Amino acid sequence: GKPCWKDGPDFSIAHGGGHVGCALATPVLRVGLDLEPAGAASWQDLRHALGQDADLPAAGHGDATALWVAKEAVVKAAGATVADLASVRVAGGEATFE
Repeated sequence: GKPCWKDGPDFSIAHGGGHVGCALATPVLRVGLDLEPAGAASWQDLRHALGQDADLPAAGHGDATALWVAKEAVVKAAGATVADLASVRVAGGEATFE
């Protein structure tokens, strides 16, 4: 499960492309952070992770890495797992866990 700090703020740690990031939230909020180097994910990667029936833009329309990072950050904030990535909807610059 997601690491936690008993009686402390929610936090999320991510690393990728030689960088590390940490986000902290107030005790009443949840936070998720992911980072990947540009171009780290392809549409094929997302189809593999989310399933062939995933509602994804056509290849070449949008940034697969940006979509992956948004979905993974929301899953981390929700305390869910990579298996729940398909439950994250991204639209209009917002990502929600359904």
